Amino acid sequence: MTAIKLGLKSLIVGALLLSGLASSATYNDVDIWNAMAQGESPQLGLSTNLKNTVTIDDSGSIYKNVVTNMNAIGANQVQL
Repeated sequence: MTAIKLGLKSLIVGALLLSGLASSATYNDVDIWNAMAQGESPQLGLSTNLKNTVTIDDSGSIYKNVVTNMNAIGANQVQL
């Protein structure tokens, strides 16, 4: 009887592990942005900021929000 209980427990644990593997997923996202600033100012420069937020709601859905900005200092022209 103990061997049956142990086998049943092992089967349940194995099923739980496999169900966890089946529910996993990967996410890969690569965005590359290039910027070029032109100007005569000695203070010429570009600065960027990036904020990533990952949210999981009550139903298990996953959302990724990305907020980014770029500031040009002393530039006459900026190309993105």
